[in-house]
Amino acid sequence: MVTRKYVLVNRTSTAYQDIKDGGTRRDRRVSSEQWPGLTTRDTGARAIATRRPLHDQNRRGDRRLNAGATHVAYTSMPRPEPGSPFLIASDHYGTEQAMKASGLAYTIFRPNSYHENLLTSLPRIIETGRWLTSAGDGRVAYAARDDIAAAIAGRLASDSTETAIIELTGPKAYSNAEVAELVSDVTGRSLEVVPVSDEALNEALQTAGVPEAFARLWVSVNVYVRAGNSELVTDTIEKLSRRKPTPLTQFLETHRSALLR
Repeated sequence: MVTRKYVLVNRTSTAYQDIKDGGTRRDRRVSSEQWPGLTTRDTGARAIATRRPLHDQNRRGDRRLNAGATHVAYTSMPRPEPGSPFLIASDHYGTEQAMKASGLAYTIFRPNSYHENLLTSLPRIIETGRWLTSAGDGRVAYAARDDIAAAIAGRLASDSTETAIIELTGPKAYSNAEVAELVSDVTGRSLEVVPVSDEALNEALQTAGVPEAFARLWVSVNVYVRAGNSELVTDTIEKLSRRKPTPLTQFLETHRSALLR
């Protein structure tokens, strides 16, 4: 039996619970603990307003290294390197660099956008019938949160001790226009995709009552997608979880009532 102690810098709580509570999975015992202070603890407007200096994050994380951990795992994001237009990318990149400098073996998971993220914006879009976007023809390889969690759990419960950066994506990348078509088919509601500039999108969001900081964050997501940062497709989820990932169409059908709330 292989026993390893992980520090799991956690953004996907389901994966954390799978490893913590399912400790005998595949006859592997994994002890895990969160590493607070090394991850983006808030999202949206608060993340922009309350970032701690990275050196402070590193000090808080270093105190956990003496607990006997031999491997660090973290859920990051696709392409967080300097120059990314996504406003929270620098936090993820800084955490990745801190892990690399820790002296421990590490696994960095880079999940694409969750299916579930669509449930925060699509209901209002469906209600109005218009999807304002500056993402252009950019595509996103959405994946279900549970599928991502299962893949992370599979990796952490495996025999592998190698340092790795692992991209976790859905099996297909979609443009907003393609998502809109799927949504229309599932809900029976007509949905018009309206291409706008970044400035027009920012103005429209704030006019609709979205706080300025979150409006800027959402525009940065559109710029990020437009630049092709979310279009990578891999089969890593299926390989690590040993199950087929949930197709976006199936997810939308399952959550039809939430889309039409």
